[in-house]
Amino acid sequence: MTDKPIKFYNKAVRDFVPRFLEKQGIRHEAIQLSDDIFLKTLYAKMYEENGEFQEKHDLMELVDLVEVIHRILDMRGWDWETLEKYRMEKKAKSGGFDYNRYLVYAEEKGYETR
Repeated sequence: MTDKPIKFYNKAVRDFVPRFLEKQGIRHEAIQLSDDIFLKTLYAKMYEENGEFQEKHDLMELVDLVEVIHRILDMRGWDWETLEKYRMEKKAKSGGFDYNRYLVYAEEKGYETR
């Protein structure tokens, strides 16, 4: 076995990534984290996937982001149906992004984002 340089990733990966690395004969270390620690890594993964989507504007990057969101929902005890219910309630109250609105300015305290 040759000593190839090692790159440290320290990030959440999909379940089968260690298996793929093993099949390719790539030295690696992957560990299983507790739910509370893994949830924190998923928040970081969400930023990573969002950045990749913003950079590439590729559907498969959006798929990765949605997969992370699904796992976060599961770990928090939430479900996709509830998320959709709240999404639709918020859309009914505040609208969606269907009209391509872009706020340039507003008087202070005239608009709150939350």
